[in-house]
Amino acid sequence: MERWGRLFRWLWAPPWPVYALTMVQANIIGAVFVFAFLRFVLPVDHFLDLEEFRFLNQYLFIGYLVLAFIGGVIASTLLLLPVLRADRAGRDFGGAVRDRTLKLPFHQALISGATWGIGTLLFVAANGGHSPRLALIVAVTSILGGVVTCLSS
Repeated sequence: MERWGRLFRWLWAPPWPVYALTMVQANIIGAVFVFAFLRFVLPVDHFLDLEEFRFLNQYLFIGYLVLAFIGGVIASTLLLLPVLRADRAGRDFGGAVRDRTLKLPFHQALISGATWGIGTLLFVAANGGHSPRLALIVAVTSILGGVVTCLSS
């Protein structure tokens, strides 16, 4: 347990983890907006009976949001570890470490895109059994939300 505490303190000292958490935060905010848009703004109630299906989507959303947050933090931290090690050791940012640092925004966008892609597939699969039309609406809205979130982060 002490080892995990030291690792957490070591990871939190430089500004890089704040950057990674900001990227994850952008994805969470984007997901909440997409969910709120699908749940409250789109008038899907007029052509679909969703009463019994709303709770499944809400629980699935909350569960996936938690898992995606944990996965995003772990993936971002693993992506940043070589940079953090070089920074803490006071080494020059040359070679592979410099390339990793310069490619961090692109890799963060890939992590975000993968998270949104998995979430879109999960929700399309869950909603596709109930209504193919609802699955299409969820797919298009999630893809648009994911693209906007990935481009803005």
